[in-house]
Amino acid sequence: MRTQRATVEYIAPLLSQLAQMAERDGLPELAYLLAMARQEAADLAERFADADDSME
Repeated sequence: MRTQRATVEYIAPLLSQLAQMAERDGLPELAYLLAMARQEAADLAERFADADDSME
């Protein structure tokens, strides 16, 4: 779980940066989808953190 959590925590900010780039480049639909993916990654990281806490 920790590896998965670390991976998702690494990916979330990258998705945020990509969303900002897409918005800046005039691609609002792509920016929206990337922002949604970032939120999903953040939610998933939180679930992994909760699972790690419950295993300890």
